[in-house]
Amino acid sequence: MRLPSLLLRTSLHRKGGLPPRMSLLQRRPSPDVPERPMSTFTQRPFHCPACDHCEVHSTVVGVNASRSPHLREQVLSGLLHRFICKSCQAAYLVDEKFSYIDFDRKQWLFVYPLQEELGWADLERESREVFDRTLTGPHVPPIAVALGRGLRIRAVFGLPALREKLLCWEADLDDTLLEVVKLEMMRSIP
Repeated sequence: MRLPSLLLRTSLHRKGGLPPRMSLLQRRPSPDVPERPMSTFTQRPFHCPACDHCEVHSTVVGVNASRSPHLREQVLSGLLHRFICKSCQAAYLVDEKFSYIDFDRKQWLFVYPLQEELGWADLERESREVFDRTLTGPHVPPIAVALGRGLRIRAVFGLPALREKLLCWEADLDDTLLEVVKLEMMRSIP
């Protein structure tokens, strides 16, 4: 079996970020080799918040929505990382760190757990640094630089924020303007 000729890995793992197994970009193999989805997953135990029952679930580490459009649909429908406890049947959402990229729609997002929102400035900077090292740095292959041109880069906190950002862009709205409007609305509420 022939291996793909180009595989870039993020270096978020060096700063306590995403695991090193996350694959973000791959040159398509020859036509005789079937295309492989580049979204990556990990499995680990999670505790149900209702009954504390522990179960192992698969969560994404990196979403490539161009190659795995069903994951984009799961984000939009609110089903990504939503699990049903086998013990008490309670539904719960797992809030995990991962990357989301859609080359077709020119979107690159780093999704952080909502609880990390207070550190937004550092995480936003980290997201930009990882993007620069991965798709614009001096040692990045030209094909990767070409793929990175024009991508919208964002850091969001929690799956609902990712969903909101994707819906905003789908409606062809300026997401930065929407954030300003939301901030003004919050300030006007006593």
